[in-house]
Amino acid sequence: ELDLATDDGAIEVQDCRGRLRARSGDGRITVRRFIGGATARTGDGSLILQGRFDDLEAHTGDGSIYLELPADFDATLEADAEKVLVQGLNAAQEFGSGRTSRWRIGRGGPSLKVRTGDGSVFLRPWSGEVGRKEESK
Repeated sequence: ELDLATDDGAIEVQDCRGRLRARSGDGRITVRRFIGGATARTGDGSLILQGRFDDLEAHTGDGSIYLELPADFDATLEADAEKVLVQGLNAAQEFGSGRTSRWRIGRGGPSLKVRTGDGSVFLRPWSGEVGRKEESK
């Protein structure tokens, strides 16, 4: 279990497995090549979350959420955001009303809950695995 917190600053985690809890009062949180369950919260900053999540709770007061999942991943996304943009993943909206929406990713599965006070959610594919370095884009 990894528990990280800062009042003012960014948090970056990569090549990890297990349970993660990351909190920042004011700063971006980046999680790359992760497998397991995670909670990520920031008052002001974007969330970049890449991995195979057993469960996920992600919240930013001011910023967007970039969620990168394996192309073969099955999950249910519950979003509270200005909009959800799907780029290259097999995802279908099951419900939508105002800012709240539910999406089936693949065949559906573990619950991924994301919320942004002022921003969008971007869903896109991730083809990497833990321990394998990805080239910079």
